[in-house]
Amino acid sequence: MGIEDNGPENAYPGPAEPGSEEEVYPDASADSAEGIDNEEDAAIAARNKGLDEMEIPENPPVDEDEEPSLGNS
Repeated sequence: MGIEDNGPENAYPGPAEPGSEEEVYPDASADSAEGIDNEEDAAIAARNKGLDEMEIPENPPVDEDEEPSLGNS
C-alpha cells in the first residue's frame, strides 16, 4: 500500500513569468466595497484621525558648549 499525494504539482508557484499578463500580487484597490465592513472603516478612520492630531514633542536644542560624556572608560 503506497502513500497517496493529492497535493498540488508545485506547492510554491512563485511569481508570474516576466511579460505575462498575470498579476503576482493583485492590487488592494481591486477589492470591492462590498467586502469591507463599514464599522471597520469607521474604526480605521478614527485611529488615523488620532494619529494625525497627535502632538509630537520637538527635541530640545543642542547645547554646543556642553562637555561630552566620558562614558564607561
